[in-house]
Amino acid sequence: CYDVEFPEAVRGLALQGADAVLVPTANMVGFDEVQRVLLPARALENRLFIAYANACESEGDTAYNGMSTVRAPDGTAIVQATSTPALTLATLSTAQLAQARTSTPLRDRRSALYGLLGQPQR
Repeated sequence: CYDVEFPEAVRGLALQGADAVLVPTANMVGFDEVQRVLLPARALENRLFIAYANACESEGDTAYNGMSTVRAPDGTAIVQATSTPALTLATLSTAQLAQARTSTPLRDRRSALYGLLGQPQR
């Protein structure tokens, strides 16, 4: 679940042809920027759907922020839950996916610059 917070993980899936990334997670209170900023960015920059199913309430000393969401390939929210438990459903549209992919940054990427991303840090 933590991998969705890094651009490389979702980019790798997009380059392999993924149309959607499904993320079961337990994001905690205090890290709302994942749902507010990072998920819309990952969906938009890779032109795919992201479904983020997050835990709610508390377990021991750990409080989860809920806020499950499904993001469209343009980054907009198809569904946005609150911090309370709920069943949330969304329909992913292949037409919406195709439309978003008419202008994708993936074809303009300069993969020759990515060589350093695969090397261990010293």
